[in-house]
Amino acid sequence: PNETIEEVRELIRLADHEAMIVRGKDGDFQYFYGSEEKRKGQPRSFFLEPYDEIVKLCWSKGRRRESRNLFIERFDCRPQFMSFEFNCRTSDNVELILEG
Repeated sequence: PNETIEEVRELIRLADHEAMIVRGKDGDFQYFYGSEEKRKGQPRSFFLEPYDEIVKLCWSKGRRRESRNLFIERFDCRPQFMSFEFNCRTSDNVELILEG
């Protein structure tokens, strides 16, 4: 009856294959991992401190990277493959399209 809730914070839990970057109030970066071998004593689950924020990276999508609307907060550290396409020119000015 005499207690009041000041603030509700979400508990951030990382799976074994996930990683996250947090920017502190002083601008320094902290890296959190879900994997036991990468954690080095850091917790797998944590709350954000006041004025800390999760770093979001803006990535390109598509074969030719035409849209930049993929925002990533949690990084999947498992091996992944992506397709690519690059245009380049040889020394005799022949244009090549490299796909993979």
